Amino acid sequence: MDGILDTEGTVKALTTEPLDDCVLGQSADSHISHLPGKLDEVRIWKTVRSAEQIYGFRQRILTVWDPRLVALWTFNEGKGLVAHDWSGNGHTAVLGGNNKSKAPTWLFGTDSPNLGLQFDGAGYVAIRNVSQIELTQYTVELRIKPMGVPEKTWSGLVGKEHFGFTLLLNQDGSIRHWINGTSGLVSVDTASGLIEWDQWNHIAATFDGRTACVYINGEVQATQVVDGANDADTSNLYIGRGKTNDSPARAYFQVQVDALRIWSVALVADLIGRDYGVRIHSDSDNLAAYWPMDENAGLHIVDEVSGLQGNIHSQSGKTPTWVAISPLQFADPKLDGAHECIEVPNSDSLAVTTDFTITAWIRPQSYAGVQSIISKTNELGESQFALSVDGETLRFDYASSDFSLTGGQLLEVLFNPINPADE
Repeated sequence: MDGILDTEGTVKALTTEPLDDCVLGQSADSHISHLPGKLDEVRIWKTVRSAEQIYGFRQRILTVWDPRLVALWTFNEGKGLVAHDWSGNGHTAVLGGNNKSKAPTWLFGTDSPNLGLQFDGAGYVAIRNVSQIELTQYTVELRIKPMGVPEKTWSGLVGKEHFGFTLLLNQDGSIRHWINGTSGLVSVDTASGLIEWDQWNHIAATFDGRTACVYINGEVQATQVVDGANDADTSNLYIGRGKTNDSPARAYFQVQVDALRIWSVALVADLIGRDYGVRIHSDSDNLAAYWPMDENAGLHIVDEVSGLQGNIHSQSGKTPTWVAISPLQFADPKLDGAHECIEVPNSDSLAVTTDFTITAWIRPQSYAGVQSIISKTNELGESQFALSVDGETLRFDYASSDFSLTGGQLLEVLFNPINPADE
């Protein structure tokens, strides 16, 4: 629990596959009640994760597809009756199953307080170049809230002096992604009218060495093949302005900025769509730099990955200021503990019978009785494996064997059964 191994045991492996649906928040066992509380980030692996892996990945956003990952439900949808399986295996979870009246409600929370920088038509942030942001393939993303339509045609959002992963805003509501490749400067432009003035917008740009993309609020809006490899830009990075004094993209404008992230890979569309509105952990895979901009004082912003510092500069007597802004939101299904549940139709890849790992975040509203987190049954309705809260302890049932562990909010079970052939 909380990433620390608490108890382990050895039992016989299942000789029959669990063939029925997988259910979250409910159990086929009538003695186990529904889970009252919040459920989040459920993962099923078809391998036994080591103690180091469980602890190290308990708060990480997974940005690389792993063939050993059977199912991953992040529950960040915030609406509707389905939760997407981000493992790529297509295990769509249905809130309430076949009975919509059993669907849990979406509960919204925030990373609060959330802060950001406000640029009042002048001033910028400069970040000295280091090797971790000298990238030939990348993703750069940030949140912006333009305070009205800019006066100039083009305004700089973020980018390097030599145009490395540069993002520009046009007063027509479009975004330009500049790439300085071996064949020259390439512009990848979205359609106009996509940016909402006086509202928060998430902007992302990717380049995988061949194709450049621009995303707005998690949706791809422009794609272009680039001839020639992208040169690693060794110049400094700027936020809130463009390249040089004579660059039209240098134009300052009034905008609030938050959560600049730079990745050393081109994230796929599904990952950008999944995580663009979610606060991430600083040790996420392939994260090169991350400035949440939550300092709330001083003239510096600090990267949470390696401590790379950005210096806040004045221009024309104006200095960017710290402001409380619209916080990053997260959504979780909230189960009532009486009849609500989430069902996942059975498939061959969910029929895990030997080496596997189940992880989940939960926040119980009470510790009364045995409450189901996740369970799976066979064709006879018999429980094959189940993870549940038993009072203030964690309980794991596997066929006829069970374990009891000290309680906690982060629940992780490591299990490695004996193969009958080994007896």
